Amino acid sequence: MKHKGLLFVFAMFLLLVSCAEKPKNNSQNNSVNEIANGVEVLYFHSKKRCATCNAIEQGTEEVIKQDFQQAIDNGTLIYRTIDISTAEGEALADSYEITWSSLLIVSWHNGEEKIENLTDFAFLYARNDAQRFKSELASLISNSIQE
Repeated sequence: MKHKGLLFVFAMFLLLVSCAEKPKNNSQNNSVNEIANGVEVLYFHSKKRCATCNAIEQGTEEVIKQDFQQAIDNGTLIYRTIDISTAEGEALADSYEITWSSLLIVSWHNGEEKIENLTDFAFLYARNDAQRFKSELASLISNSIQE
């Protein structure tokens, strides 16, 4: 009987973990800054952050400033960091089914929304291979803008 309870708890844990960071690919849940044709890079974080979370934000900001200032200036690219511990941040995170630190590229082309979840990639490289993280992130953002 005790094992059935532990098995249930373990199954619930797996269910929660498997659903933790899958954003909806649904045009009804657009970002607050939806644009008809353009790209938005969204970095979601909580109030408390680990070294990797900080590295993701820092690397992303460096890429945006170094490679995409013109796209920011002309409005084809929007970059935002969202604190999910605030009411506004939580609402936006809920719309993308985000529950913890996550990095997304959300692009709109002719009103169609496409979401690319870079969270696993970001956690793998932002701290351990920052140059690779920044190089590949720049390429992914550039490809999203050109689509």
